[in-house]
Amino acid sequence: MLFIPVGDNIGEMYKNNDIESLTTVINKENTITSKIRFLNNITASNSDIENKTIEETVLLNMFKRACDISYSIYEIHTSHIGSSMQLLRSLYEIGVLIRILSESTEDDLSLFRELGHRISDSAIMEEYDLYNLNKGAEFYDLKLKYRDRGTPRDKTMYKSYDWAKPFFSERELKRLNTSYSPSFRDLVFKSGVTDSMWKNNISVYEDASSIIHYSGITQKVIDNQTSAAINTHLSVFIRAIVIDYLIVVENLCHSIEKDNYRKLETFAKKMRLLITKDWE
Repeated sequence: MLFIPVGDNIGEMYKNNDIESLTTVINKENTITSKIRFLNNITASNSDIENKTIEETVLLNMFKRACDISYSIYEIHTSHIGSSMQLLRSLYEIGVLIRILSESTEDDLSLFRELGHRISDSAIMEEYDLYNLNKGAEFYDLKLKYRDRGTPRDKTMYKSYDWAKPFFSERELKRLNTSYSPSFRDLVFKSGVTDSMWKNNISVYEDASSIIHYSGITQKVIDNQTSAAINTHLSVFIRAIVIDYLIVVENLCHSIEKDNYRKLETFAKKMRLLITKDWE
């Protein structure tokens, strides 16, 4: 199970159902340093990684990386704008993946579980290929599962984002630019059920890509950025990532018919609504 953050006395507020104090804390968290601390508190509240399911572990690993990147961006955004933009691109990518996993919990948890397992299996196969490891039973079992001639096209995994195929309908997969193989851009434009924030900010991703992949326009793109704009983007991205995380917590709790999970679901929802309202 995934949990809400417990720092800043939020754990005590949860126990006492103290919404008034929670409202005050969330309102005070509306600074970039406080938001990064909020991210770290979520990571700390889920330190029992050995008790997580595969799909929960996959999400937490993304979340931990988002925490590290967010802190790095904040540390250098006034002195190293080009590097900050490159890190912002990475945070954007992670945010989109977290959004996909968050939206996969909306109807039931079967899609969330499937995507989590596919990401984990894809990483195992990629590790064998990347490090040229001796391929044993584990690799060949996964190859048989995902790369066998008899595997349906909507289940195969060869490329980086093929794990996301179950998030698309059969018709959508057929109509992709590369049939049955989603690109990152395809994920961006598919991830708009909750809101269109990531789609609306794709220009940030594109500017950062122009900096990473050097060309004659790279320096001009860097010169057009400001530390204030980077700080704003960082704030918006963290807000979206936290909201998506809390949606997952709500939906996981909703699937368990126990009173303590009803309480956690309600508290997570109130926290999410406050953040949606009060965080800029």
